[in-house]
Parts: sequence; C-alpha cells; structure tokens
Amino acid sequence: MTQRDKAWEAIFEGEHIPQTLEKQGWATITTEVIRKKYHKEPRLLAKTDAYEALPEVFRKNDAALLSLTNEEYAILRLGNKGKPLFPKLPPVIGRPTHILIEDCARRIVTLPWEEHFTSESQAIDAALAAHILQNFVGDERLVLTIRGRRWFQKSLPLRFSLKGRVTEFPLKARGFQIEVDGGYESPRHVYLLEAKNKAHKTFNLRQVMFPYLFWKDYLRGRNTTKTVRPIYMVYTAHNYFLYEFTVEKEDVLNSLHVVRAGWYVLGAPPLTLAYIREIVQTHTPADVRNVPFPQADSFLRLYDILEEVKRKGALTANEIAEHQEFTLRQGNYYASAARWLGWLGKRGNAFVISKDGKRLLASALNERPRLILQRLAQRPVFHEALQWWATTAKLPTKGQIEQWIVQAIESKQIKALSQSTIPRRASTVAGWLQILAAWVRTP
Repeated sequence: MTQRDKAWEAIFEGEHIPQTLEKQGWATITTEVIRKKYHKEPRLLAKTDAYEALPEVFRKNDAALLSLTNEEYAILRLGNKGKPLFPKLPPVIGRPTHILIEDCARRIVTLPWEEHFTSESQAIDAALAAHILQNFVGDERLVLTIRGRRWFQKSLPLRFSLKGRVTEFPLKARGFQIEVDGGYESPRHVYLLEAKNKAHKTFNLRQVMFPYLFWKDYLRGRNTTKTVRPIYMVYTAHNYFLYEFTVEKEDVLNSLHVVRAGWYVLGAPPLTLAYIREIVQTHTPADVRNVPFPQADSFLRLYDILEEVKRKGALTANEIAEHQEFTLRQGNYYASAARWLGWLGKRGNAFVISKDGKRLLASALNERPRLILQRLAQRPVFHEALQWWATTAKLPTKGQIEQWIVQAIESKQIKALSQSTIPRRASTVAGWLQILAAWVRTP
C-alpha cells in the first residue's frame, strides 16, 4: 500500500465515509479537514489522472473523488469500483505515422529533439512544431490562445449515466479552477488539449469535460459558430497517442466518447525484418528463473521508470508506484519487468539502474530499438516470438505466445506461473511486440 493509499484509508475511517456512502451515496470533505486533521496536502492526495491511480479504498467503496470547489471535494458512489469517472482509452490500431526528426531539427533548433522531453509543455510544443497536432485534427491554421488556469464561476450539476440511467447527485460543482495544457484556435474550431507524459489506459473525465464545458459556454457568450474539440494526448519516449472526443450530452458528465485516435512517432523506423532475422540467429535465450516473467503491458512506461530510477539513484516499488501513479502491485510488476530484462538491479528493498540500463538510456534515439531487440532476443518466449515474426513476417497470436510460455515453464527457462496468469503474461509479450513493430520499416 502506498503512502497515499494509507492516507485515504485513514480519512475514510476517521470521517466514517463508508457509512455515509452506504446511507446516501455521497460524502463531502474539505481541504481544511485533510490538511489540519490528517496533515496531508489535499492537492497531492486528490490528484488522480487515471483509474490506475485511484486509491484502493475508493475501489472498495465503488467511489471516486470529484472537486466541488477549490476547498471541498465530493466522494461519489458511482458503482463499478469508481470506474465511471475514468473512461477507457481505446488501443490505437495499426502502424504509427513516423515524423523525421532531421526535418524538425532543421526548422526548429531550440527543442531537444533527440532527448526525452522532460515536461508536458515541452512535449506539446514539439507536437505542434512537428505538425503532429495539425495532422491529427486536419487543420494547419492553429494559433496558441489558451494555456493555464481559468475560474469556472457557474454552477455545474453532477449527473452521470450509470447502468443505463442518468443519476444526479444533490451536489453542484461551483467556483472551481480548470486548467488547459494547450488551447488552439483556428478559423472554425477551438481545440483544447489535455496532455500526459505517462501511458495510462484510462483518463479522468473531469480533466477533459470541465474545460470543454467552460469554453463551450464562453464561445456561446461570444455568439460564434466555432466548435470546441477536446483532444487528449499521451506522450512517452518519442511516441504520441492522440484521442479526440465528442460529447453527446453536455449535462451528463460521462457522456463523452473517443471518436478518433492517432499514433505518431518521432524518428524514422530503424529496424527491418532482415535485421530481426539476423539478431535471432546470432543471439540465444538465457534462462531467467530468479525474476518472474513480465506482466507489464505498457513497454513505453519502462522508459519512464528507468529515467526516474537513474535520476533518483534508487527507488522502492512503493516509490515507483507513486511516481507512475498506479498501484503498488503494478509498481512491483513494472520494476520486476525491467529487472527481468536486466535494466534494473536490486539493492535491499530498492531498485537501481544497471550497467545495461544506463547504456540503453544513454543510447541515441535510433539505437535504442536495436538494443531492445537484442535484449528481447536473449530472453525466453520473446526469442521464439521474434523467430516466428522474422520467418512469417507476421506477429504471433496470443494463443501461440501462451504455448511458448508453457514450454518455457516446462523446460525451466522461466519461473513457474499459475495457469490463470499465463494469458496476462502473453498480453504483455503481445503489447511489447506491437511497440517493436512500430520501429520496423515496411517493404
């Protein structure tokens, strides 16, 4: 359990929140109570960008947190472990669009194109400079006009579509702040960009819906025909995932849906199937039985973890979980996956960057995929998957991957797994291969 989880457990118990939720379906708590009684910073406790970061006590009580004002929060029993506040982001299907860094660097010389962007604002600026955002929305005439915080003065009813019917809580959000990471105006539209530098599978709808409602109301007051188009952007390790939403009912907070998704990568793909074939032929898989086989679907998040461990010197699984904004179990899974690959080591209860991990982070942008490919070719299951791919020019199915996992267990190449966990481990392999496929040039 993370420190944040423990703090919310104490608050739920001390304020009798489960009993209140059971009685009326909602509860409130002020920032003053959190700060003075529990000695915690409310803003940090309340920050929940995705369902993965929702504390366990909320899930147990089918609840989620929503700000009513800058001084008060509502805890709403939404059902389904609090998931209605955190819609899923659909997987982006197909191959990404590659953007040549050389072309970008010739036009804009002050952005560190070869480096990992360290802030969301820098990633946004690079997306605009590389014409990623313009390409995604199909509009070249974008002017940055909105960035930062605004004050939402009006009252907002809390209505949700739950189990097929609209439920309204007897509370209203009023007089609160909203924040837009980047807002762009064109002759026909206003684009509101919410950006994250962690590859979550879900998002907090408040961060998209509340700015949308504010600027929709603003434009309505200006008597213009321009429409508001909310965009959600995830950036990590030179990969951009963009999603555009449509809002079906402005008075129902979870009535927004993804209508388009796009995947862009900075840098030309440096791999070929011939190179994969060569690597498979020249590398043999080593037995890895001291660390569990990986269960960490987002390969790109391993980059973030390696960068943070290198920056801090050492991190526990708890600290990794808090930095990545997910559960302690996931913190252990991802740290263990990086250790299975040989990029992290263990020192007591903490994880430290290994020599190979430092080499990966120090490598040039087009060299990283080669190092990753070489390492995967040296690991059981992945070696077989790469061999299949190089031979057939097709990625293996999850069923095939499961068979290779079973064979690796039986031959004692990897640590034993329960039958129920094998499909989840196969999903990790499939997810990593999909990212690797993005770095392979098509014929």
